[in-house]
Amino acid sequence: MSAKNLVLVLLKVFISTSLIVWLVSRADVSQIWQTIKTANWGILFAAFSIFFIGYVITATRWKTLLGALGIPAKLRFLIASFSVSIFFNNFLPSTIGGDAYRMYDSYRLGAGKSRAIAVIFIDRVIGLSALLLIA
Repeated sequence: MSAKNLVLVLLKVFISTSLIVWLVSRADVSQIWQTIKTANWGILFAAFSIFFIGYVITATRWKTLLGALGIPAKLRFLIASFSVSIFFNNFLPSTIGGDAYRMYDSYRLGAGKSRAIAVIFIDRVIGLSALLLIA
């Protein structure tokens, strides 16, 4: 990583951390705690389950695209990689970090640079198409 990229990443981390600290410092902690205590745990469990099912679906789609290129990948590895990419998407003020991480993992699995980029690009197009179809 070049010095310029490192500075950019550190700046993004600083800005993200500052925003989180600012938001938490302005929050009414007692109201947050009250909301947590009165939450419907069944609905929360269902929501988190659906969220995880989305991870599995996305990782399966990624596995299928890699498989079309003749690149074997374990679903468990892809789910873990996708989880890390979601962390990057949420923590850094950009969605590029998560895709770059998935491209890197596709490359590590043997896709090569161009095919790794293509796999994630096609995955994004399929995901957007599905979202438009649902809408």
